[in-house]
Amino acid sequence: MGGGDAKLAAMMGAWLGWKLLVLGIFLAALVGAVVGLVGVAVGLLQRRQQMPFGPCLALGAAVSALWGQGLIGLYLGAFFPAG
Repeated sequence: MGGGDAKLAAMMGAWLGWKLLVLGIFLAALVGAVVGLVGVAVGLLQRRQQMPFGPCLALGAAVSALWGQGLIGLYLGAFFPAG
């Protein structure tokens, strides 16, 4: 992660709040891992090649902003059922 990624994450926290920030960073890491693995498997990326993380952060922030509360509710409902 570079300096721009940290600034983007700080703005995500300012806009989304800490709960959705944690979800957004988790989703960004998940998307980055999948894109990296697929890129290496297909041959578009080398194993040690750097790839930008900002688009992954932006996608994680967008998903968190749109569906974050529902995803957190699903996650917590799975571990702490109401009944």
